[in-house]
Amino acid sequence: MFFDIFENFNINTLVDFLNQPFYSLFWYTFSRGLWIYIALVIMKAVFDIRLNTARKKWYGGMRKVCLAIDVPKDNEQTPKATEAMFTHLTAIYAGYTTAEKFVEGRIPVMIAFEIVSLEGYVQFMVYCPERNRDFIEATIFAQYPEAEITEIPDYTNNFPSSFPSEYEIYGTEFGYKNEPYYPIKTYPDFFDRDAMEELKFKDPMAAILESMSIMSKDEYQGLQIVLRNPGGGFEKKVIADGRNEINRLMGIKKASEVKRNPIILFFRDFFSTLFTSKLSTWGAPPAPEKSDLTAWESKLSISDKNKVEAIERKLSKPMFQVKIRFFYMAKKEVMNKSKGISTFFGSTFQFVNSDGNALKSNGEITTLDPEYFLKNRRRNERKNNFMSAWKKRHLALGGPPIVMNVEELATLFHFPSSQVKTPNLSRIESKKIEPPTDLPIVEDY
Repeated sequence: MFFDIFENFNINTLVDFLNQPFYSLFWYTFSRGLWIYIALVIMKAVFDIRLNTARKKWYGGMRKVCLAIDVPKDNEQTPKATEAMFTHLTAIYAGYTTAEKFVEGRIPVMIAFEIVSLEGYVQFMVYCPERNRDFIEATIFAQYPEAEITEIPDYTNNFPSSFPSEYEIYGTEFGYKNEPYYPIKTYPDFFDRDAMEELKFKDPMAAILESMSIMSKDEYQGLQIVLRNPGGGFEKKVIADGRNEINRLMGIKKASEVKRNPIILFFRDFFSTLFTSKLSTWGAPPAPEKSDLTAWESKLSISDKNKVEAIERKLSKPMFQVKIRFFYMAKKEVMNKSKGISTFFGSTFQFVNSDGNALKSNGEITTLDPEYFLKNRRRNERKNNFMSAWKKRHLALGGPPIVMNVEELATLFHFPSSQVKTPNLSRIESKKIEPPTDLPIVEDY
């Protein structure tokens, strides 16, 4: 084969090999089967290019809609309702056939949930394919019957598509500080008891909305959460890694790490087919008794117990692949990074789970100045790429997605309760009710 030349490799051998005439090199590699490897590489490249083209054509050809969502000012729903909404959305992926995936280029639907401040006016929005609009509206109305959903023009049409421009922008994506099976601090942790021993919900959305409402003229800020559910396969690795971490924290060895006597294993398998299934436990590690297990768990530190419970809680609920983006944009003369960036990042610190996870800015996906070489050009390329990803609301653009369960999503995106007093938030001033059934009707004459 071709790789015989490298069995006794040295630099002189390589130089002598490359100094041969082209036709000799071609015949040498062709006669020894390298053309097979080259053909496979070319075929794979052609297939990937064709598949990506088909996906862009299929997904790009769908009409998208931007929906503004308003809930009543006296909304008393907790994020539990939004969690139920996200759980309902897991059904949006019905699965595709092999031909639909690799011939037509169909991909799982992506939905963007956004909170945007347009010069201080704060609006909750959903951006989705028009074909899925009815499903998404029904999901929202099921949890928020008094909500108003209105199709509006895409606000990003008024944003610049290329930089430099009269606007300056900062943008980034969020990732995890720790492994993805660890959860961030979620909304159940924001319930506290007051002096009367009654549970009160300290809405974390208040800090986010306040940071957005202070934007002034020619200032824009936004939080974008793009999610998709490509089926249960993507969860397997997170769940497996999470289970392994739980076992590590609790001191449980993997089955492959338990040494077994081969003689005992042989007789166990032989006699188990002749007698009772009780003999099938020969050679297996003895299961701890309940009392022993309780004592064993009591040896865990408080931190490790909290970690085990946190991982279990995350793995027990449906998950999505998620991309979280944030931007602050303003005209250069009014750009205020302390107000537009630091204030928002401060509001994200409330989601830090000391025994779990935390959100952090992805330093590789940001519009900050590069450190070396062609700084201006590379900085503008970063801004253009980020703005393109924001406008397209696509999960594949930018860095790798993270995995969040529905409880985490509901913590980051939920409609504020009545205790949130943000002045410039778009909400319904009063609830709408049906007229009485016995209302007299006057006919026109």
